[in-house]
Order: sequence, then C-alpha cells, then structure tokens
Amino acid sequence: PQAEGARRGHNSGKGARAIRPGAADAAYGAPREVSPSEEISLEPILTTDSTESYIFVNREGEAEERIEDPWFSFYTTEGLFDVPYSLSEFPETAFHVPDDPQNATIRVWVVVRDRRGGMHWQEQILQLKSQ
Repeated sequence: PQAEGARRGHNSGKGARAIRPGAADAAYGAPREVSPSEEISLEPILTTDSTESYIFVNREGEAEERIEDPWFSFYTTEGLFDVPYSLSEFPETAFHVPDDPQNATIRVWVVVRDRRGGMHWQEQILQLKSQ
C-alpha cells in the first residue's frame, strides 16, 4: 500500500501552532510560571491547515481518499508526563513539574506527525516562580 505524495516533510510549516499550557486563557507560546510539584495540562493546538486529504492505493489497487490523523509526542528537559504521546482526538496530556527542579527554566516540546512523513514541533517554556 502506498500514499500518493508521501515524502519526508511534505507539509513542513504546518502542524502545531502552539501548546496551550493549562488554563484556556493562557497565552500561546508565552512562558508560563509554574511551581515545584505542580501538575498542568498541556494541549497542542493545530493550525487550520494541519491535516490534508490524500489518495491511498489499497492492496486491491483501489484508490481511497483519506484524511491525515495527526499524533503527538511530548518531550521535556525535566519533569514527567502522564502519557508522553496522544492522538488528535484527545491531544491533551498532564505534565508534572519535578518536586526539586534542577533548573529555573523547563522546556517542553510537542512533535506532531501525520503518519506520511510530515512533522512539525513547537516549544513551550515553563518558568519556576520565584520563592
């Protein structure tokens, strides 16, 4: 089976617009203050053109129109995620700030992939509150 147009980075520039760090009114991309041991919700926000339709040729040689189904991987310099990956239907994950962080700045990244070779990433800065 093969997807037409499947090539590495075919839709670079599309993907995660931002990571919503916690509250719905949080500013996209702005550093968010956090406290040690805090748990926050992280939600990747996709651009409107992040998913594309494409033609897939199945084993019988028939062409099927499909729509990309993005999925997300989460990475950090310190801390833990409840689940380090998610699907487009349920993109949110919980992030746990360490009890005793080693640095005042924690970086979190989300990588969105479209299952056809395209990918994009976005960074969110978490800044420890002054004690």
